[in-house]
Amino acid sequence: MSTNTIQLKEKLNFHQYQMIVNFLEEIGIEVLPPQEDPYDGLSLEELQKIEESREQIKQGLFSTNEEVLRKVKERYGANLV
Repeated sequence: MSTNTIQLKEKLNFHQYQMIVNFLEEIGIEVLPPQEDPYDGLSLEELQKIEESREQIKQGLFSTNEEVLRKVKERYGANLV
């Protein structure tokens, strides 16, 4: 399937969106439902922290799941994990 994306300068209200979707369908263009953006609703600070975390991962500044589990076992015993 070939797809095209059109970026708009402003967000559409629901009525505008419905009008455009209806028009496109009338001329034979299938419109897929919008996908949820997992970053919608996050503050600028939260987005910056996510980007900072990604940079830290690139630099190797993270703990693997195995390392975390090992530390938990060392601290609290094998019964908790």
